[in-house]
Amino acid sequence: MKRGIVFIMVMYSALLSCKKNTREKAEEPGNPITTVEFTFTLSTKGDVSLPEHFSDTLTKVTGFLNKVYSSQEFKDSLYSHTYNDSAYSATRSTCFKREINEQLHRIDGRVVYENLLASAKINLNLLIQQTEGSTSTQGFSSACVYKITSNDYWIYANQPLAYRYARHIAHEFTHIRGYRHDSNVAQVYKWGHSPEEDPAYGVGNIVGNILERWNKMGLIKI
Repeated sequence: MKRGIVFIMVMYSALLSCKKNTREKAEEPGNPITTVEFTFTLSTKGDVSLPEHFSDTLTKVTGFLNKVYSSQEFKDSLYSHTYNDSAYSATRSTCFKREINEQLHRIDGRVVYENLLASAKINLNLLIQQTEGSTSTQGFSSACVYKITSNDYWIYANQPLAYRYARHIAHEFTHIRGYRHDSNVAQVYKWGHSPEEDPAYGVGNIVGNILERWNKMGLIKI
């Protein structure tokens, strides 16, 4: 009888342990809820000298973005935000959906998330060009055109380049998926560089914050 009780207790403990391990795995930061796959085609323009082993940096960037965009944390972070309702690009292209929360008169983070992940496979043409003149602009992109142009002045070694480039791509990809800065809106609608108002700055911040948090937890190394 005692042997039977011991056997039942062992089985019960094993079952609890299994459930605990499953729950911990599901709650692990970075655990994917979907599979997003970024791929890049890289080119340069002008007298550009990329850091040594830049291809390795780009591989690291790809891993960062795949992991973040596939994660529950990224989804939850965006769902917890709303953005300025004038942030939609004025393009006539229909590559993204426009949806306004009529009660808040703002763009729900859910809609931004759905626009960003409209396709799970994201192929971007990355052009790094020689910086002309004095500028603080890292780069630019256009709605519905899957190309990101980056100035080379900030792309150098001896810095967390993969982290910075991942944030940059996240920012510019948000433009590609239909969200602009306040540059071309009436003065009354301008919102500046606030990541609480501007989807591109907001997504860049979210990606950066997640990478920094995972780095501190030892899940990645930026």
